[in-house]
Amino acid sequence: MARIAIVVQVFPPDNVATAQIYGDLAVDLARYGHEVRVFTSRPYYSEDLQAHFWRQGLRTGFPWRTSEQHGLRICRCWMPRRSWSLWGRIGAWGWLHAATLAAALPSRWRVDVVLAPSPPPSIAVVAWLLARRFRAPFVYNVQELYPDVAINLGLVRNRAVIGALRRLERFTYRSAACVTVISERMHAALLERNVPPWKVQLIPNFADTGHLCPGPRDNAFSREFNLGGRFVVSYAGNMGKPQHLEMLVQAAALLRGHSDIVVVLIGDGTERPSLQKLASTLQLQNVIFVPYQPYARMNDIYGCSDICYVPQAGGTSTDGVPSKVYRILAAGRPVLAATDPTSDLGQLVSRSGAGLIVPPTDAQAVAAAILQMRTQRDLWEQRGQYARIFVEQHYSRPAVTRKYHELLVRVIEEHQRRGQGSDHEPARGSHGSVPDGTHDTCGC
Repeated sequence: MARIAIVVQVFPPDNVATAQIYGDLAVDLARYGHEVRVFTSRPYYSEDLQAHFWRQGLRTGFPWRTSEQHGLRICRCWMPRRSWSLWGRIGAWGWLHAATLAAALPSRWRVDVVLAPSPPPSIAVVAWLLARRFRAPFVYNVQELYPDVAINLGLVRNRAVIGALRRLERFTYRSAACVTVISERMHAALLERNVPPWKVQLIPNFADTGHLCPGPRDNAFSREFNLGGRFVVSYAGNMGKPQHLEMLVQAAALLRGHSDIVVVLIGDGTERPSLQKLASTLQLQNVIFVPYQPYARMNDIYGCSDICYVPQAGGTSTDGVPSKVYRILAAGRPVLAATDPTSDLGQLVSRSGAGLIVPPTDAQAVAAAILQMRTQRDLWEQRGQYARIFVEQHYSRPAVTRKYHELLVRVIEEHQRRGQGSDHEPARGSHGSVPDGTHDTCGC
């Protein structure tokens, strides 16, 4: 069928959300018969030490380690140790971009289409250069709306930098053959920026409902951290400023009189030390900090959780949807979403019927919602089971990855039919296969 190059910052055995999504997507595209080559980093955020199947057959050569797994050829670039500083992360991205181009541009392997997700937004330049080199189209997947996220969070204030990021954004949308977004409000935002409607396609993120499913409360994770018989409020993921997790810790302080309620914070990030200090200062015995856990333990983590907390910083309701919410709903657990009720996250939780929505910076509202859900425990348990059905119907892995398969085939066919650049309207309704051709091999 088609030769697909995926350029992505993170990939399994990294177990952050984007890595898991693109690992599943790449495997499914290979199962459709495509030849898929992935250019990515070595585990950079939180390596899943139990994911042995992603480490087999590595061939070492600085800065790349190459392997063939699940029908994929994966080229992993050595990366410096992860930095918590903005400039450190920018430097790491720059190194990854340069190394990817150095490995891929000289290749004689013919590429039919390039797929690249944000963040970082600069990855679009790498995808465009590869597409130009191989005279192929590229598809840009907007996981987070940049530079809006950085601006709304106050991470970027310099007008010159903002102007440069806006120019990069316009260049990306103009150059891509197709731009995929993961939510309705992101779709509307791109149309407001004069991106042609035919170029924008909504394909949501998904959950692997074959792997994630409702599980027992009594499991290895709950026993390890003595959670049996307690009302567990869990958060799993990055602990940074945008998550405002101090609200959850402060809510735990308000609930300290309820001895059965415990808050479990799983993960790491720039704010973890300050959150631990806050919990210590408040002398909280009902807050537990747990390091990043392997993806294989997600069923146990969600299984012993009565509520899963999903925060979204104020002002970022148009900029993305935390993909963990799909996994939580697939596991049949109710969600407490700290977000704007009109956000895509808020609308998703409302449609599922399996959660409550509270303001992102109101600890009292968080505490009140936890008490309400504890009082109505049986009701929310039942709604969580309905949420599982909701995800199976609308956000399952097979349904969503098939949309990517059909889109990529359509983009390739249109590019080949026109024999021109990628700034043209793609054909509609054609989902045939792409004839295979000969190709040469390369180092990566």
